Amino acid sequence: MVHPVRLGLVTVLAISLAGIGNSGAKIAVRIDHVTLSSMVEKPATPGSVTWVAIRQTISPGWHTYWKNPGDSGLPTMISWILPTGMIAGAAIWPTPERFTTDSIVNFGYRGAATMFVPITLSPKAVPGVIKAKISLLECGHICIPEEASLDFDLRRSFGQQKQFTEARANIPQMFPGSARVSTNQGNVVLTLNGAVLKRARSNEVQFYPATPFVIDYGTKPAARFTNGELELVFRPASFPKAFRTFSGVIVIAGIGSYDIAAGKKASSSVTSTTKP
Repeated sequence: MVHPVRLGLVTVLAISLAGIGNSGAKIAVRIDHVTLSSMVEKPATPGSVTWVAIRQTISPGWHTYWKNPGDSGLPTMISWILPTGMIAGAAIWPTPERFTTDSIVNFGYRGAATMFVPITLSPKAVPGVIKAKISLLECGHICIPEEASLDFDLRRSFGQQKQFTEARANIPQMFPGSARVSTNQGNVVLTLNGAVLKRARSNEVQFYPATPFVIDYGTKPAARFTNGELELVFRPASFPKAFRTFSGVIVIAGIGSYDIAAGKKASSSVTSTTKP
């Protein structure tokens, strides 16, 4: 959405977990209208992958943005401070929703959103406290750019299992089939094939494009199901950019939400991205 932007310092309320290090670790930070919380599913061990999560609790009337924010806005960004022997993987985003104001379309989150991140430890890594620096844009009647830091103690679990279960339910699954993309008279045509599509009972489909500046966000695609195949025809963006892979999240009524990555030749939509 297009809003005035407020710049400047914000008041930050940090909650510390006693007994971690000398000064405690920040596990929850309040920045104006969003509370950021750190979660660790289970204690990390050397030579393994452990999942951490960043939860956004968003005040009513406000929202933050997905990795493709749409016509305006900024995605949430994470940078990590890690010791030797640890690597942070790409963030796994929950399924977004669409915000529309006049002709402006955005993708993001209201209420709450939880992002998962895999942390890989080498066999010689020593679990301890790691830090994430987070920047985001929160918007309501105005937009406020925010920055904050969170700590994650990999030596212990933190966060209720119910929170992890609910957050996982909002993560799109990899599409169990094939996907290809083509162009036809200027339109972008996404074709999916898979047995799961035979379960579709309506043409109610939502698509959130992760590849920016390819399709027109404000025009609903034409959808056609035919015996395990789904064809979506998108109107192109006003000034479309060239692309090799067209990716996004598709939500099919009665079936679920799926990550899609389509090339111009039919191929499995499954990528090397690990799911939490």
